[in-house]
Amino acid sequence: MNRDIAPFMPLLAYPILLYPYKLLNEKVLVEKLGCGCPSLDSAGNVIERFNANDFTILFWQIVAFLVTVAAAILAHRCDKRWKRLAFPMLVAAAAFALSYLFISNMIWL
Repeated sequence: MNRDIAPFMPLLAYPILLYPYKLLNEKVLVEKLGCGCPSLDSAGNVIERFNANDFTILFWQIVAFLVTVAAAILAHRCDKRWKRLAFPMLVAAAAFALSYLFISNMIWL
């Protein structure tokens, strides 16, 4: 494997985690935590509580952070200094963009 490709390998976590998380979200998290729909108490006030949407946001942001850290660790294999600095930043931008895309597609309304 090319040494310059190594920092980009952690981005494979996204396609690997997408469908298992989607199934977990639909089958378990919504049942246990509830969807993002507003809940009302007996007085008609909106009850704010941790729900499946909050868990989805937290999960994909943690994945983006871990992917960025893994890319930074793997970047030491690159032969040029500018690559060791630039590649983790590119991976971070891609990771947080993918997380935003996944979050926006998995939010329960």
